[in-house]
Amino acid sequence: MTLDEYFNEPGAPTMKAFKEKMNALGYDVQSPDQIRQWRHGYYKRIPSPEYCMGIHLATDGKVTLQELRPDDWQRIWPEYHGGKKTGGNGNRKTKEAPRPSAV
Repeated sequence: MTLDEYFNEPGAPTMKAFKEKMNALGYDVQSPDQIRQWRHGYYKRIPSPEYCMGIHLATDGKVTLQELRPDDWQRIWPEYHGGKKTGGNGNRKTKEAPRPSAV
């Protein structure tokens, strides 16, 4: 599902509500206009990989990483296949917590 299709669904959130949801998830979306630009592809703008993951999470997986970045999603998220995570960390900016050392 594309971002535009998501927002055209009955009961879809407003741009402002979606921005707030992404902010609550830790993604620094500046304004609803930023989401609108991604939704309609104004000036060929596509979300960064970080924002793509935020959109994917904020839509409960309805908007896929493949739809958001069709030309390079496999390079960015090799652990995703057919919209399903097969292992690894989908958010490249998050580092794995250090493991406690054996005593």
